[in-house]
Amino acid sequence: MSCSVVFKQSYKARAAPSTPGLNVRHLQYIATRPGAVYNPGCGFGLWGRLPGDNSIRTQNDLERAKRIVRAASADHTLYRAIVSVGKNDAENKGLYDRGRWEQLVNNQIQVIAKNMNIKPEDLCWCASMHYANRHPHVHILYWDDSAEPRQEFISKEIFQQKTERIRAAFAGAIHREEIQELQREQEEQTKALRTAVQAMCREANPEKALDLPRLYRSDRLNGLAKHLAELIQQLPTKGSLRYAYLPPEYKEKVNALIDKCLKVPELEKELAAYVSDTAKVAQLYANGADSIEAAVEKAKKELYTQLGNEVMGVLRQLKTEIKATPPEGRTEALEFLEEIVGEAAPVLKAYQELLAEIPLRGISSRTGDYRESVNRVIEE
Repeated sequence: MSCSVVFKQSYKARAAPSTPGLNVRHLQYIATRPGAVYNPGCGFGLWGRLPGDNSIRTQNDLERAKRIVRAASADHTLYRAIVSVGKNDAENKGLYDRGRWEQLVNNQIQVIAKNMNIKPEDLCWCASMHYANRHPHVHILYWDDSAEPRQEFISKEIFQQKTERIRAAFAGAIHREEIQELQREQEEQTKALRTAVQAMCREANPEKALDLPRLYRSDRLNGLAKHLAELIQQLPTKGSLRYAYLPPEYKEKVNALIDKCLKVPELEKELAAYVSDTAKVAQLYANGADSIEAAVEKAKKELYTQLGNEVMGVLRQLKTEIKATPPEGRTEALEFLEEIVGEAAPVLKAYQELLAEIPLRGISSRTGDYRESVNRVIEE
């Protein structure tokens, strides 16, 4: 799956004496050249919205259009644009048909106006479709018809950025259905990853001793409880605890915890599917390998932000629970859980009998009693 949508544009300096004539010749060319799909009953093909038109319509008077273009060229900058698609997209999207092209251009023309800073009511334009076997395309001639002439100079970098945004909008419109389907899959993948990361953090919650049997069934959580405990101890005391606003050094530690979670085979597979779908979406609207790579990296950062917020949500809850636990019990509980989590032995049935006695939050002065009971079970 690859993007074959091309959008290019240029303009002639309006101050040059030859510009009006060149613009008229360009209009003549796009409307009449071999391959142009003609208006019904006319020897040329043209549609759009010219001064005096209340809406987009078929332009059946080529001479009138030429006069308008010549007059506009005197004090307005006329932009020449071309939108082209490859053979596969043309076949799959019905873009060998002028009617489909008209619908596409008519729907996207305001995207051009917005990116070129032209008010909708001041936008004038005309277009012609050319049938070409390998890449059917449309030429568009447009300008800002406002009373005050716009500043003509646009730096090359800014002009390219505007052009690329317009191209991406056309590509997005052409591949809307595929992109929407892939984005729905990404939403499901993101939801699954968020749920899984949150569940793993809650399962490794160092303050909930009732989760001990589940910890033993999940070897992947070895070390996760300790990592969470360290994050709790180092939790920033100032500023927002949202992932985006965390101090850089703390965010790196949160990212390290997320990395651990994503190395679990099930989550690793889900992450691979998310990255693959991101690349597929980028291929449909991006412009080259660099753009695709940039889109994937951006999507990964957005995913880490969402997963980071899930982790911080668990940490905020743990912080609240720890505040509600007596300091001496809080320390002993963390040490006790760290010892248990570090064991590699399987869960024994006898541990279940201990659960009914273990309090839901923290272990204070009775920690020693529980330690002795656990040791007796292990010795047996």
